[in-house]
Amino acid sequence: MEGLAVYQGSTSRPASRLFVDGTLDLNQRSLLWTNGGFLTFYEDEPLLDTNGYSSYDEVTPQKILDLYNQRNFTTRFDVPYPAWTVQPPVTIDTTPHFVLEMLVRNIHQSVEYVPNLAEMLKFA
Repeated sequence: MEGLAVYQGSTSRPASRLFVDGTLDLNQRSLLWTNGGFLTFYEDEPLLDTNGYSSYDEVTPQKILDLYNQRNFTTRFDVPYPAWTVQPPVTIDTTPHFVLEMLVRNIHQSVEYVPNLAEMLKFA
């Protein structure tokens, strides 16, 4: 299953580096129905076509986010304290660059589902 971690932030000073340390939280919109077996999510509905036949309209950030937000399982990247590093003065010989460092923590989370008949009879 694919997950998406998006961070949006700003600073009032020129910066050369951003370090974010956050948790990736799973959001579930509706209960998962089980019918036995192993489930693989969204293999038939990828966010990006890996065959190389994608048009420009299919790979815009707005389209990718729209497809992602329609899913039952989504993730939210929560960063309480971003750390910006102020950019040093640029000289003629140096090219300014920006470094993004992300530490994404995955915590244990529960997935809710509707049990099937055999599971209900076993634990009844």
